[in-house]
Amino acid sequence: MADNYLEKRMEEHLRRQAAAKAPTPRRQSLRAGEVVIKYPPMRVVVIDGCTHCGQTLIHALRSLGCRVAFTDPDAAAGRRLEQAEGAQYHPGADAPTVVARLTDSGDRPEAVIALADRELRFSDGQTVAIPDGCTDPDAFASFCCYTLHPTAAWMRR
Repeated sequence: MADNYLEKRMEEHLRRQAAAKAPTPRRQSLRAGEVVIKYPPMRVVVIDGCTHCGQTLIHALRSLGCRVAFTDPDAAAGRRLEQAEGAQYHPGADAPTVVARLTDSGDRPEAVIALADRELRFSDGQTVAIPDGCTDPDAFASFCCYTLHPTAAWMRR
């Protein structure tokens, strides 16, 4: 009987030690005026990614955890951007080719952002035109990131 008592006490002790070592979830503290939005990881294709707006957009998407593939005719700039941001560069390819490559590999993109056409095309066929007044690279990237978020589905036609 004494042995069983000691075994139970040892099990309780070990459980308490394990519970003390487990990290407690910390609530992220927000500053006044700060908003945190959870962004689902998604695959996005950016056409003409080496432009200033394209680079800013790719940086913003990568910081949100998106997997980004991009095209651009300038191979040297494309390789530098690929190494700097961790995005996937497809040299000399057009949008349908990149989408086909990614779909064949099992990683179908949710959206294609065509900078020259100033529109976002979603995999379900919906499109969103980028406003003409949205010329600042940071504003452009913010608009695209907001539009890609699932809660902004109301913006799509």
